[in-house]
Amino acid sequence: MEIASTSDVASSGTTPCEGTSCAAHLGNICKIYTDGSGMAHTALDSVDLDIYENEFFTLLGPSGCGKTTLLRLMGGFEQPTGGSISIFDREMAGQPPEDRPVNTVFQHYALFPHLSVRRNIGFSLEMLGRDRQEISQVTARMLTLVGLEALADRMPDQLSGGQKQRVALARALAPQPKILLLDEPLSALDLKLRQKMRLELKALQRETGITFVFVTHDQEEALAMSDRVAVLAEGRIQQVGTPEEIYEAPVNRFVADFIGGSNMLEAQVSAAGTVRLETLGDLAVETGAARVGDRITLCIRPERLTLSQSNATGIGPFRVMDRTYLGNAVAFHLSTGDHAITAHLPRGGQRGQQDFNPGDAVFAKLEPDALRVLTT
Repeated sequence: MEIASTSDVASSGTTPCEGTSCAAHLGNICKIYTDGSGMAHTALDSVDLDIYENEFFTLLGPSGCGKTTLLRLMGGFEQPTGGSISIFDREMAGQPPEDRPVNTVFQHYALFPHLSVRRNIGFSLEMLGRDRQEISQVTARMLTLVGLEALADRMPDQLSGGQKQRVALARALAPQPKILLLDEPLSALDLKLRQKMRLELKALQRETGITFVFVTHDQEEALAMSDRVAVLAEGRIQQVGTPEEIYEAPVNRFVADFIGGSNMLEAQVSAAGTVRLETLGDLAVETGAARVGDRITLCIRPERLTLSQSNATGIGPFRVMDRTYLGNAVAFHLSTGDHAITAHLPRGGQRGQQDFNPGDAVFAKLEPDALRVLTT
């Protein structure tokens, strides 16, 4: 699949913090690694990004896309090959991690096993030379913030995974950084605890007012917690926007494929406002800048399809190949031979009406406002 370059992508919110306080500005960031044989690998390619003050910002993408590298550059653990990073209008070139107004929570919490919860939280303040009274006051406040007052004297090996994460968060927040960097901190937790911690993390960000920059490969996590999301692929930013913008209006096929389930239908513009789907006929669609004769891809989410055995308002017929029970919905896998799509209908059939079984012939209704035209 072709990945768009940064300059090719219509991103939301990449103008340098207009009308909003800028927490961090990353300008034309490149990072190139060279191995022992002299072979070069470009981890980040001309990345431009603005992160606003007091927002929950997520770097989202598959493994190896450059999101953790970007976080490490912000934290000062690595230096960019090219470009600049400023944090609250202060240029970070050459600044070590301890001189940056940021703190980091890593995937593995790295708690000191020989120190209690209380001492773990206060450790960074001790290293900063804060007096004993301040350390005690701040540590008590952090324990209350993360709900661990009753566990203050326990050792890390006496804590659950979620409790360890809270200690790591409290320790990172204690010095009052201006930006908190979080490198996949939920990945080691089981599903239910991960879902619970999402809510707690977002509440924590709101309560502290600190800018959170969160790295994940989990699309659901990103959509659930973020004010804005940057989707990365192969070292380039594909799209920046709110969760709604990313999900409802993906700018290219990669974003549409990566964020949630998508149906892709290949078509050709046959006239102004009309496209032709091979073997399925014509469909009225707002085609934007696409011209007559252009090949395009129509993207529609499975939950935006409705099914019927009548062809009055739909395209088809499709054959129901399989149905999958999802709990709150049923997924119907449909095929014409030339086209395969999936529809998610509320449990019990289409809005409590008709159900379908493998072998049934059905028509799919594509609402025009649910279709996204992607050029190919």
